[in-house]
Amino acid sequence: SNPELLGEKERKRLGLRLLPQSLSEALTRFDSKTAASWMGADLVDAYLACRREHERQFGSLSCEDAAAILQRVH
Repeated sequence: SNPELLGEKERKRLGLRLLPQSLSEALTRFDSKTAASWMGADLVDAYLACRREHERQFGSLSCEDAAAILQRVH
């Protein structure tokens, strides 16, 4: 079944966690130490700097608006 439709207690009982619901939450939960072990610390630092800048620039926009801007830029 869909974990989003389960209550918090049921998800916890099953050992399920929802994926981050925002870029900010995803960056907070990102395990840079583990990622650095297979990507290298320099690449992880660059990735996080880029994603934090995206968060700063687009954090107040809807996902659709941010995606439209990024599609035009990239």
